[in-house]
Amino acid sequence: MYECKTAQNKASFIRRLVNTKYMDGQSVSEHLSDCQGMVNQLTNMKMVLDDELQALLLLSSLPDSWDTLAQDSYTSS
Repeated sequence: MYECKTAQNKASFIRRLVNTKYMDGQSVSEHLSDCQGMVNQLTNMKMVLDDELQALLLLSSLPDSWDTLAQDSYTSS
């Protein structure tokens, strides 16, 4: 029962993290903090996301108006 609940919690946090989107005009630091908070929660549940995956998830959360930054970040890795 506990393992099922933990799996559901992990799935919920992953879903939230993947679906989190930054909106132009929103505080960038708040968006970063929200994303990091979800990553921290997953880490606390023994689900560690490597740095590259975290960076890709963050870049994919940015709107089209940030495409230049996202593409530059993808190509510099």
